[in-house]
Amino acid sequence: MVPLLGVTLIASALSPPRPRRPPRPTPADRKAAQRISAHGRTANWRAALAELRSLEDANAVHFNAAIDACGKSGRWEEALSLLREMASMPSVSPDAFSFSSAIAAQAKAPDGWRRALALLRAMRMHGLEPSRYCYNAAITVCGSGGEWRRALQLLSDMEDRPNPPPDVYSFNTAIAACGRAGQWVAALELLERATSLGVCDVVTFSSAMGALRNSGRWEQALEVLGRMDVAGGRACTKCRLGSVTAHCSGLPGGWRSGVLGCATHSG
Repeated sequence: MVPLLGVTLIASALSPPRPRRPPRPTPADRKAAQRISAHGRTANWRAALAELRSLEDANAVHFNAAIDACGKSGRWEEALSLLREMASMPSVSPDAFSFSSAIAAQAKAPDGWRRALALLRAMRMHGLEPSRYCYNAAITVCGSGGEWRRALQLLSDMEDRPNPPPDVYSFNTAIAACGRAGQWVAALELLERATSLGVCDVVTFSSAMGALRNSGRWEQALEVLGRMDVAGGRACTKCRLGSVTAHCSGLPGGWRSGVLGCATHSG
């Protein structure tokens, strides 16, 4: 098990809570953050950190961009280190974006889901309410780590709180987590909840179809496809055929049965 020392240090550094409102970013702040973010898009985390260190008075906007850049580069340890540095600075405080980026960075870390959940707890302990992005990032990390039950618990936590409610991305990532774990029943239950709340799109249905495909239940996958238009997840013909051929390839009847089923359900 990888120790959670970094998260523990972050939690202790955050005490006591600092309720002050950060200053509004200036145009120069935004430009510097954009330069840091640009390095993240090319996975050049060293250049992102060099850009951060070149600033005389780096603030939360710059640190957030650097944490995000490290996460996109797969450098989860550096992302945590930056968050810990922010928490220890007298002039800079981590915000919800800081944590959501650090949580997202854990997707490629060993036992990253443990740190993701620990970061959520650290936020609450010190008066920072996790945002929807924080929850969604944690759901994604839990799903990547095979922790589908914890992903569902996070989604349930979101539903139990007035703010933030889950959005379509929350459901899509939770369904995908179930699919990767072969939990097709749970995936279908989530699909029902998503459609009843009106927070579904083509990806929602495609993720549910993927969960069924992984369990060899291709006939039910076609039934889900047939419900797509009715439930509001309307997809173009190209998207529908793409989903069918992807999900039915290698199964009884292969893509030909899938296309036939698509035509039947579209009729």
